[in-house]
Amino acid sequence: MEREKQMLNLKHVAIKRIPKVLKKIEYLLEKMPLGEKLLKDLVSQQTELQANYDSNTISSVRIELHSIQERISSLRAGLRTWMDHLLRVQRLATECDEKEKKAMEAMDEPKEILETPIPEETGPAQRGLLFVRHPLQIWKA
Repeated sequence: MEREKQMLNLKHVAIKRIPKVLKKIEYLLEKMPLGEKLLKDLVSQQTELQANYDSNTISSVRIELHSIQERISSLRAGLRTWMDHLLRVQRLATECDEKEKKAMEAMDEPKEILETPIPEETGPAQRGLLFVRHPLQIWKA
């Protein structure tokens, strides 16, 4: 499982790959109880073997079993941390996309105004200016 975690390349995950990586992390977290069960089986077998081996050998087996337990705990904590981090990155990416869309929409109206062609004749511009200054005079004329 540690090898599978390393193959995910969690330090460099593209935003598009986040859902796939999250599913893989969830899959690995679901496999954790199986590893714990195997460890529990090893611990129970250790007590059966105590009669057949000397205390130094049993001591080294206990140290190894403790090391395995620590690795399992560390793996679970690491996977949970990465899952939380990737969920946060995914949420922030969604928020960023929404804000970018709103900003683009807000900039569309000024863009349209800027893209309006400048009149070549002064007549329409003068009428527009007159209309802005004295709207009632145009209606009377």
